[in-house]
Amino acid sequence: MLASSFCRNRNSIVYILNKGNTNRRFSNSVGQLIEKNSKERPHKNAIKFLETTKEEAIFFTFAEVKKHVNAVAQGLLELGFGPGKRIACCLPLGSPEFVFTFLGSLQSRTTFISMDFERNSNRVDPSVICSALERYKPRGFIMWHGYKSTSNKEGQDTYVGADIWTQLFPELLDFGKGLEGFTRNTGRPFSSTRFPGLRYVFHSGQANLPGLIQYRNLLVYNGDSISLNGVDKRLPLEDSALFCSTEDVKEYRERDISEAVEKCLHAIQYSSNHNTKQGRVVIAPNSKATLTYLAYIIASFQQQTLAIIPSLHYNQPAIEIAAKAENAQSAKQ
Repeated sequence: MLASSFCRNRNSIVYILNKGNTNRRFSNSVGQLIEKNSKERPHKNAIKFLETTKEEAIFFTFAEVKKHVNAVAQGLLELGFGPGKRIACCLPLGSPEFVFTFLGSLQSRTTFISMDFERNSNRVDPSVICSALERYKPRGFIMWHGYKSTSNKEGQDTYVGADIWTQLFPELLDFGKGLEGFTRNTGRPFSSTRFPGLRYVFHSGQANLPGLIQYRNLLVYNGDSISLNGVDKRLPLEDSALFCSTEDVKEYRERDISEAVEKCLHAIQYSSNHNTKQGRVVIAPNSKATLTYLAYIIASFQQQTLAIIPSLHYNQPAIEIAAKAENAQSAKQ
């Protein structure tokens, strides 16, 4: 029977089901960690998302994690992101897009801005997003395709379209009035009077929306190679921010992320005395502690332990169900 640590504190976002012992020290290079795992255990499941738009769980092996994280990092670099540049994300914390964009941002040393206002439903307030864009001045912005505006009129619950996007960026109303500069993959060059530094706006859906870029077109799959050599030479000072959250005013630097991962690593290590090969950890997305949530994912990679994400947003019943189900499944092994 597996031991589990069950905490009801809103900010205690991890439910430990298993663990493995390790003497390895946390590496500041997330890319090196992902590369190492992909070589040592390429076919082992690394992360499992229980709630998805496909309405079925999705697994990613360590080899697949490397593939997708590298694709995000390479795509960001090719669009001019990297040290000193910022990418803002309004995505469900429990989605593959959010997790892989964060890891790809770390690998490319792009500052990751997480919009961590409360999202218990699929409705978001455009004014809150605009305030965050004005505050952080990112070069790029990614938003979930299923979000709808809180300003919508009754019955206006359509698939992502002009309702929320034109409330955020009124200039998009004119993007469909001609084909000059238009391409199917990237749309016309984006420009906004209110956000002059915003160059790229991505949405996670499949629709071809003029002026916006599909998230999948950000990804650059380049085999096993990734052109990050030049990034090291362009690294900012050690205390430059790599992560920001709209939930607080602090800018988190590499050492802050390293310390957060180290704490999470200890929590996993000392939760029980089971074997890494059967290790599982259920990690709940929590907009009140996003860095801790992400640090637990990196720590699970460090342990080569399966990270299980139970829901797109914080969902206490889903977390409890996932914890019980994984305990029951592991007990049979």
